[in-house]
Amino acid sequence: MADQRILYTEQMVGAGHPTKADTLNRLALVEHNVDGTHTYSSDPRADGAVGNGTTSDKTALDLTFAHPVIQFPEGTFMGYDISLSGVNKLSGMGQGSVIKCNSLAADFVVGFQDYPTPTGRTSLTLTDLVIDGNKALGTFTGTGHGLDLRGYDEVYIDRLEVKNAWGHGVIFGNCAKVRVGTLVVHDCDKYGVVFDANLGVGLAEEITIDTLISYSNGVAGGYSGINFSDITTTPAGSRKISIGKVYTFSNGRTGIAFGRNATATTTGPSDITVGEIHAYGNANLGVELFGCKNVAIGSINTYSNTYAGVGIYHGDLNSPTYDYALAENISIGQIITHDNALDGVDIMGAFKLEIGSIVAYNNSIGSTTYSGVRFRANNPGGNANHNKDIHIGSILAYDDQGSPTQKYGVFREDTVHGGHVSIGHLRAYGNITADIFSEITESHFVDSMVINSWDVGTIKPSYADNVSGGGIRTAPFKIGGLFYGAGQTTDATIRSLVRIPIPEDKMCTVEAYIQCATDSTLANRASYVLTAAVLNDTAVGCNVVGSITTVHAVESNAGFDATITSGGAGVDVVTVQVTGLAGTTINWKAMVRVVEH
Repeated sequence: MADQRILYTEQMVGAGHPTKADTLNRLALVEHNVDGTHTYSSDPRADGAVGNGTTSDKTALDLTFAHPVIQFPEGTFMGYDISLSGVNKLSGMGQGSVIKCNSLAADFVVGFQDYPTPTGRTSLTLTDLVIDGNKALGTFTGTGHGLDLRGYDEVYIDRLEVKNAWGHGVIFGNCAKVRVGTLVVHDCDKYGVVFDANLGVGLAEEITIDTLISYSNGVAGGYSGINFSDITTTPAGSRKISIGKVYTFSNGRTGIAFGRNATATTTGPSDITVGEIHAYGNANLGVELFGCKNVAIGSINTYSNTYAGVGIYHGDLNSPTYDYALAENISIGQIITHDNALDGVDIMGAFKLEIGSIVAYNNSIGSTTYSGVRFRANNPGGNANHNKDIHIGSILAYDDQGSPTQKYGVFREDTVHGGHVSIGHLRAYGNITADIFSEITESHFVDSMVINSWDVGTIKPSYADNVSGGGIRTAPFKIGGLFYGAGQTTDATIRSLVRIPIPEDKMCTVEAYIQCATDSTLANRASYVLTAAVLNDTAVGCNVVGSITTVHAVESNAGFDATITSGGAGVDVVTVQVTGLAGTTINWKAMVRVVEH
């Protein structure tokens, strides 16, 4: 059949058109193929859909979705398992265009599930539409997802709302490129948005998102609002993720999670850039970074989460005995976190972490156990880089509630490995037990936390386990050039308070100052011997270079200067020690400076 459609170069009536009736007949076919079939369906109603929110439109929608380009009018169209297999473009009229599930057997409302061996689709554009999972129907026998997209070469989404799914709101699996303008997902019983493996075959990558909003998801099943690779799979996490803004709140688990099951052979998501994240009121953490690599985040604002506001962890937090991947090469401009039930920022298993500033206040709501910023103790399989090479420009950690709950402003727990933690400026006040606290119980060398300048009320170097009979301890803090340590004597045994590395083959002056804590009775203010010594790690014993002996009648301080020369193989250190009085428990604080000549 010859193509009889009117061309733009032809007149509507005139040359080549015998009559006006002939012209009108040909105009009626303008949206048809030359064989009389529809080029596309501009209105599902033309295929018999009603769109009244009650009548089933399943049969009509299946006909409509056989076309590559679909334009939805306003109305609520009832259907399920509507396949996008032949669709390249699906667009609606905005909030008034709704596709709503009407079957408990539904695996999804709209989707394309190309698995277990994805062959790939060319592209899909989906805009200006609402997908309603209608979970109020009851208990689904199908998976009941909202939008299920797997196996696409390229997906573009904008101005899309997905809600009320019995399963996940939106799944992206094995999609080579995902482009999102604005996506809002809410009130789904499982993940709001999940970038998932396609049954272990592959994950979405090259993900670019302008604005992602996820709220009130996973409340029934304990799922996160937004999740990148959180399901156990063979492939590593998603790659090449760029997000402008994230708003995630009131979800049943974490607000937004990047990775979790990152083992030694499968790291978490990598090459991630996020402009800003707002996460609040979630039933777990606000933001999780598990075993991720190469992450740059401009700002994070978290509050009122049931766990920590921000968690930066090694892969699979629940399996610390395995050498899981660390969170590595992480850069965050600013974190503001407050009123979380646990810590403001919880760091465990970070390597090469750079944070511009942290403001953490009024955390540990509901208890008096947690801190503004915590460097947590846990050892992932003996990884020597655990919590290493961490630099934070400034920390402001305080509690100004009438009844404070934040136990410590900054808390460094005892760790088997760790070190190279530096803070440019620390300001902390109003915390219950101490503004900064560190517990060091291991007997081998661990780098001190270095703080260049500070304005704090209380410093508490831990003497937990640093008592008579234990090994030599490291000074947990170096603040403004001074090393801070603490200990406890319960008898006449020598107890080391501070252990500091010194340059090899160098002459140094040790300036030591020690203070006996106030005790309840005069009898507990005992005599002590203060000693500075050089210890070579390959040698046995210490070379005593100076001491002071005194008896305390009241709380008192003592100090001395001693000149020493390091030398020999191994790591040279200087230690400051005290010897207590038998049968007496005394707590000590020490401040030491080593000046190289």
